[in-house]
Amino acid sequence: MASNNTFNSVLRSILQLYSSSNTRRPSLIMQVGKYFVSEDLKKENVILPTIYNTIESIADKITILLEAETRPDCLNRASRAMGSLYLLSPFDDLHVAKVNKRYKPIYRLIVAIRFLDEMLFQDRCKSGYLKQYWRGYERFESKDDFIQFKEMFIKPLVYSILIESAAFEHPDAENILKGTKDEKILDEFRTLQPSDRVALSRVTGKAQSELLTELLAYRRMERINNSETPQVNDDFNAYCKSLYSLSRDSSNELGSTLKIASIYASAVLPTKLNPSRKSTVEAFKFLSLHVEKGKLSKNIATSFMRMFGIFPQGFGVTCAVENISNKQVTIEKAIVNKLYPSEPTSPHCRVVTRFNEFDRGFRDQVVKRNVNLFFKAVFDEHSRTVVRRMASTLEQAENADELLEKLLPRLWEPHEYFGTREVNIWNNVSYDEFKESAA
Repeated sequence: MASNNTFNSVLRSILQLYSSSNTRRPSLIMQVGKYFVSEDLKKENVILPTIYNTIESIADKITILLEAETRPDCLNRASRAMGSLYLLSPFDDLHVAKVNKRYKPIYRLIVAIRFLDEMLFQDRCKSGYLKQYWRGYERFESKDDFIQFKEMFIKPLVYSILIESAAFEHPDAENILKGTKDEKILDEFRTLQPSDRVALSRVTGKAQSELLTELLAYRRMERINNSETPQVNDDFNAYCKSLYSLSRDSSNELGSTLKIASIYASAVLPTKLNPSRKSTVEAFKFLSLHVEKGKLSKNIATSFMRMFGIFPQGFGVTCAVENISNKQVTIEKAIVNKLYPSEPTSPHCRVVTRFNEFDRGFRDQVVKRNVNLFFKAVFDEHSRTVVRRMASTLEQAENADELLEKLLPRLWEPHEYFGTREVNIWNNVSYDEFKESAA
């Protein structure tokens, strides 16, 4: 269970193990790519053990990253991990889609683990397998229960989600996305034609099934050799294989819970051309659209919005703060730093400025909708004040709208805060309402 000073290094290690391009320390993505193109490596049984060891290592580190001694601390770790990935994504960079391609599967995995865990705490999604193997509060009090939680709850999600993502390394999938050697190079992040989508889904689905089946067979051999009972291993394998199809089935709560993590990760860390921080707040619109089309459970979507809100962890909020002593209103900068907001539109934030200057002081605040400049009605209200105060300056400006946006930003880029100081905006965040025990 990671302390604060090791948190970032554990997260970096996970990213490197999953998608590093360092050929001296091949990542999971590189290993899977070799698996799909080299029949010799398959026959010699060289590559499968390497993939197995890498994915087991990722699962162990994910557990270190996300698990703690209490449910509140687990929630805080998830918030910090999600926020860190979001802040690491260079939205102003031309290569943001490539970076998000690396980060998105890990982000999706974190969301899936924590959201499914929370649903189970609320007596939701309890399939036969999860009833038998999930350990809620017990894992905080017993080492054996903690190990079972890691092995039987976290690891199936790691195997399923990361192998599904790695299946895009199949050469046929790469040909669809990037073009063949005989064709001109295609932009892999373009909007695909419907026929390409169908073909890509067919290729990656088959590749995922093939690799996962082989990998689980190898894992079974390894685990039984290490005294794990065949029944436990068979249960693990059957559940792990079912997760892929379940995540495409909205007819039950578990399927919707798995699916929503994928939709949300794609909205928060988009792999499309020219994404913006502003567009990531629209994730809830994608969820609503899926509910309207019957592709997502409305109850699960409601629970998800209650837990995650509409503003991603790490999002830079600008808000109107009233000074208690003189009633003066100033526009301050804040960063979303907590799950389970009081309302989906009212994020819990760490306010990092005082009189619009960066401040090391500790101030957490619920930024209610009526003071959040992201919402146009609030922005318009405060912009009228700025316009009155700076009328002559705005009249002389070549682009008054751009100047107004600069003077009164609706959101901000937290990189400018973290770039010059080492801070942790997730320390001392309270989840006291979730303090319970197995008893």
